[in-house]
Order: sequence, then C-alpha cells, then structure tokens
Amino acid sequence: MFKITTSTSKQDIVDYADTELGAKLNIEDTKAKLTEQVRELEKAAGITVDEAADKPEVKDVSKSKKKPTKAVIRIHQPPSRDDEKEPDTHWQGVLNGVNYQVAYDEEVEVPYGIYGILKNAVETKFHTKKNPKTGQNETISSRVQRFPFSLIRTID
Repeated sequence: MFKITTSTSKQDIVDYADTELGAKLNIEDTKAKLTEQVRELEKAAGITVDEAADKPEVKDVSKSKKKPTKAVIRIHQPPSRDDEKEPDTHWQGVLNGVNYQVAYDEEVEVPYGIYGILKNAVETKFHTKKNPKTGQNETISSRVQRFPFSLIRTID
C-alpha cells in the first residue's frame, strides 16, 4: 500500500499507479480523486488498505512541551564584602518593568523569566597562576555565576 500524505504530490500518485498498479490516471484530477482511484486499484489487486494512512498527521498540542511559567529557586547567600558590616539579605532584579526582591537561602516561587535572568548572569573572574613549565605568571579567566542559585523545580 502506498502511503499518501499532505506532502505527497499528484505526480507521485500518478507515477505509483502507473508503475506499481499498471493503471494510467489523469493528473488533471484532484488529489482526493486520485487517492480514491489508487485505493480502489489497490483493493482490486488485493493490497490491504489502511484508511489511517491517507489522513494527514495531526500533532497533539496537549503533549507538546510547554515553556514553564514559574520556577522555584534558592539564591545562595553571597559572602559579605569586607567594607560591609551586615551582609545583604535579598537579591533584587527587574523583569518587564516589575521589581522583584528574592530572599537569600529560601525556596521562592518566581516567574520563569527571573530564573532566566539568574541563569544568564555570569561574570568573568581573573586570577594569576604560575606556569610550572615556564615559571612565568599567567592570567587565567573563568566564567562563574554572578548570583549562585539552585533551581528546585519548574511549574507549567
């Protein structure tokens, strides 16, 4: 049986009927009529016809992955700077003009965009290290999270 889908051309159907079934079909007919004629020819030749093969594939939207709308995160307390007497207690950020204040070291439900901001907030740290082969000091860089955090779970 020849599988006919939405991407199967009329020429493909006519060619199949000619080479496999020995029938000449008129390419001027509609695709639906050509499909019907091929199915009748297949039935007459004893070829099993699967009705579902001619139906276009429909994607089930309910099973498609949706982007989460919220995330539960925990932003870790950063070390306090030497010049500060008390460490910060909250991270502050802005998403779509809305200010968010997230307490450190607490599981908090936030919009998924806040998670995206934290995930993309990276900084480059530089430090020097002595190369054992040359004995020269070399500057080495590493990319680290600006605000270390943990993603607990996402919510659809």
